[in-house]
Parts: sequence; structure tokens; C-alpha cells
Amino acid sequence: MLAPIRAGNFVSSGPVPTERAEPRWRVWGRSAFALAVVLLLAGLGIANIALHGKWHEVEDGAFWGARPEGIVAVEVLAGSPAARAGITPGDLLLAINGEPVQTR
Repeated sequence: MLAPIRAGNFVSSGPVPTERAEPRWRVWGRSAFALAVVLLLAGLGIANIALHGKWHEVEDGAFWGARPEGIVAVEVLAGSPAARAGITPGDLLLAINGEPVQTR
């Protein structure tokens, strides 16, 4: 049996069991793997948005402009949905789906 060793306020009753230290590459490897997964998922998300995210403007065939009296059809393309609906240049846009258009 080993006798206690006193060194200041520290008392030891024998050899201190040492834990086996984990290799550095394994500790850094876990962090690097987690970072790689996060970057891969972020890259896939950005690629998905770039490939499938599209902006489609509503195209009615009329070019609308703001005038003091309100929103006015400046130009109407022949054969467009606006032309088939009877919109002509100079027409004032009063409502959309029954909701009044407010310009101010």
C-alpha cells in the first residue's frame, strides 16, 4: 500500500490514473466533418434556389404607367390578354379583382 503524499493542500493516495488522450486528428476531424456537412447542405440549398427559383412577372400585354390621374395603360400589345379584354392606351386602372387601386 502506498502512503499518502502531502504537497500543500493536495493529498494523493497514489498514482493518478491517466486517461488516454484522444488523437488530435480525431478531434479536428469531427469538427471538419461537421463543417463540411453544413457547407454541403448550404451549397445544395443555394443550388436548388438557383435552379428552381424563378421570377415570373404577370404579363397582361399592357404597359402601365403612373400619371397624376392614376395608373394608365401606356401601350397595349396586339393580340395580348389586355387587348382581348378591350383595354386601349389611355385607359385608367381603377381596380384589380374588385379592390380599388390606390396610387398615393
